[in-house]
Amino acid sequence: MTVEIGGYTFQGWYMYTSILPESAGLYAIGPTPLSALKKDENLKLIDVGESSNIREQVKNHERKNCWRAHARAIRYAYLRTPDKSKSEREEIEKEIRYKEDPRCGKEEG
Repeated sequence: MTVEIGGYTFQGWYMYTSILPESAGLYAIGPTPLSALKKDENLKLIDVGESSNIREQVKNHERKNCWRAHARAIRYAYLRTPDKSKSEREEIEKEIRYKEDPRCGKEEG
């Protein structure tokens, strides 16, 4: 199954991190249906990021507390990008952040 996020086709949504690949790409974090908290009831995307190992990054992510602050249950999607460099993945992440405005991962300052 696929989901369109910021103009890119991700694989997902999945309930378990064990399904995420141990390869380079982007990941998206979203609320499961009806799990978004009242203040975020129309929320579609909680966070997005890039990594050389999607599964490990998501499993050990520093923003997990932020994710849980916006939904009682979260789900995951991924986009493999084996042909992209880290800087190219970062550009895609920045583009998705601009289009989708996820709640977590906003730069401070």
